[in-house]
Amino acid sequence: MNEDLANLDKEEVRMILDIKRAVAMDKIARPNKQEELAAFWSKHNKEIVAPKKGQFLKYWYAAASVAAILLIGLFVTFKLTEMKSIGPKGIQVYAANQNSRNLSIDIQGKTYVLNSRAVNRDLSSLGIEMKGCNLTFKVPVNSNKLKEEQRTITTPSGSIYTLTLTDGSIIHLNAASKLTFPTVFVNGTRVVELEGEAYFEVAHDAKHPFIVKTPYFETTVLGTKFNVRAYSRLQSNVTLISGKVRVSNGKDESIVLNPEEQACLTADGKIVKQRTDVYPYLEWQKGNFYFDNVPLVEITRELGRWYNVDVIFENRRVMNKSMHFVANRNEDIRRAIYNLNVLDMFTVKLEDNKLIVK
Repeated sequence: MNEDLANLDKEEVRMILDIKRAVAMDKIARPNKQEELAAFWSKHNKEIVAPKKGQFLKYWYAAASVAAILLIGLFVTFKLTEMKSIGPKGIQVYAANQNSRNLSIDIQGKTYVLNSRAVNRDLSSLGIEMKGCNLTFKVPVNSNKLKEEQRTITTPSGSIYTLTLTDGSIIHLNAASKLTFPTVFVNGTRVVELEGEAYFEVAHDAKHPFIVKTPYFETTVLGTKFNVRAYSRLQSNVTLISGKVRVSNGKDESIVLNPEEQACLTADGKIVKQRTDVYPYLEWQKGNFYFDNVPLVEITRELGRWYNVDVIFENRRVMNKSMHFVANRNEDIRRAIYNLNVLDMFTVKLEDNKLIVK
């Protein structure tokens, strides 16, 4: 956290972050960028004095300083993995999924496309109730209630689905994600497998722990709210909203998270714990992109995943610029592109289903 906030207590920092979020979400008028940049440099050429409680304008300028720092960009180290060169200048950081167009579920080796009207008429026999983007799963008629028959649901780009499992647990499944779960939990543990991202509200059952497995780690809970992100190894993490969870990596290494803590993987596969702002992990399920001090390459990769477009950087120098960026997931991609271009640090264009940063 920067020097302006270093001497503030936790509640004061929260107030400043709330102000910044209000600006980002258009709840109040956005400040003039040039004026804020000038104020930032003027302020930091002088001795910094910690703000006092109750002085709203002091908080505002502290928040503006944070925004200015994020706006001009902080360079961070980023490993160029999962990328490939495109021509002499370009580098592709995300490839669109040509099969990511429909919500589907695999049941006993058969795939059902759930947005098909013909299939939807038969959903009740499969133990599925579907209303819009909400799916409730029940024990299918004539199924073996003593056997865990696995199902795998895959979400398309551009949509978030809310699943209610047979134990009452609620899962918000992000775009381009895959969740495997049984028709009914009959063993000593409740195990699901995730590829992608999901926010969990687990029904409390002390005798039957809920376990989320990903290719990178395993999270065990009794009843709590938490977010799991596992699109790739470098992007994988577990963020705890409330309750308590244990995260392990399959190497006899585990840590316990308390609320507002996050578990991440290092390059060599070790689990590390850190304090985090949980706000961004609540926003995606509400239909918003929310990035705070995040490299541009990660922001555009998320846009590529949501809108299912290739992402190519022709201007590699801006890939690791960190910034604050907010957009509505329900709006057209051109709106997000417009918001990025307003920053005047690079040019973003959409050409032939490719998001190109120049």
